[in-house]
Amino acid sequence: MLKGTILIKILLTLIILSGYYVLEQGDFVYNPRKSTDAPYEPINKYLFKDKGVVSPLYLCFKVSKSIDSDFLAYYFKSDRWYRFIYENSDQGARHDRVSIKDSDFFKMTIPIPEIKEQQKIANFFRSLDKKNSE
Repeated sequence: MLKGTILIKILLTLIILSGYYVLEQGDFVYNPRKSTDAPYEPINKYLFKDKGVVSPLYLCFKVSKSIDSDFLAYYFKSDRWYRFIYENSDQGARHDRVSIKDSDFFKMTIPIPEIKEQQKIANFFRSLDKKNSE
């Protein structure tokens, strides 16, 4: 009976989670909701070692090995990102949400320097964050 109960729970979990995204450490998640920290939709890097699950309402993506994920995370906190989303998004009836079509999102061009330069830039911003938190 216990094995059957466990199997039913696993099957129900799979059915409930079908269509959801499974995140791994370093994946990015786009949130279409404005916040006090992000005047336009934030994109954040998933930092946890354990896998996570996200609703299909969120756009999730991975980056290639030729891109430093910390560099990209800082890019998505920049004025350039906010300008892009402002110019390319649609706002609906809700004041706290703007959205961008996946196809428009992936047309975005991001200036990507060589990997060593990306790492230097990310380290610079990381040191600023550290100083600001002291």
